[in-house]
Amino acid sequence: MKFLTLLALALSFNTFANTTIERTFDGKNAVCQIKGDVGRRAYTATIESEKLVDNNRELSLRIHLYKCAETDKGLALVKTTPSEVTHSYVLLPNGELGQTNNTVIWAKFFLTDKNEKLLGKSDINLNSDDVVLTYTIDKNIDSAFVRATFKNSVELPTGEVLNDIFEYYGGFVVKFAK
Repeated sequence: MKFLTLLALALSFNTFANTTIERTFDGKNAVCQIKGDVGRRAYTATIESEKLVDNNRELSLRIHLYKCAETDKGLALVKTTPSEVTHSYVLLPNGELGQTNNTVIWAKFFLTDKNEKLLGKSDINLNSDDVVLTYTIDKNIDSAFVRATFKNSVELPTGEVLNDIFEYYGGFVVKFAK
């Protein structure tokens, strides 16, 4: 499959009282069709658990990370881990393609309400393949938005290292059952 529709993977068929998770308007389809896409990351989020405790809702989201990579069958989105170095291509001054090494320095996931008020922030553990984020929010909130920011270090083919390369990912909306 040459591209991954995040919506299809992000829909959560769960037993959490009809709570749903869907891709938001700014969440794009991750494309892996040309060499320029190699190294790009994408993520999906599914509801791991949800429970009401007093006046709060405890929500756990499972995050799956993907990268566009060259495989034996061509370009494809494949699962990756936060700590895996990805490779992408840049055009060199001589007109040839050079390969970069892209390392995640940190990755943060944000949970906001419909007015973009921050409800929670999670740093993912770069050394863990299993990414589950847990948030505790007011039980009266009817929806929350999930977004991600990754800070990367990129080593260019020249040996130069750029340490402040940010990737911003559109996200998902969690709609809580009443």
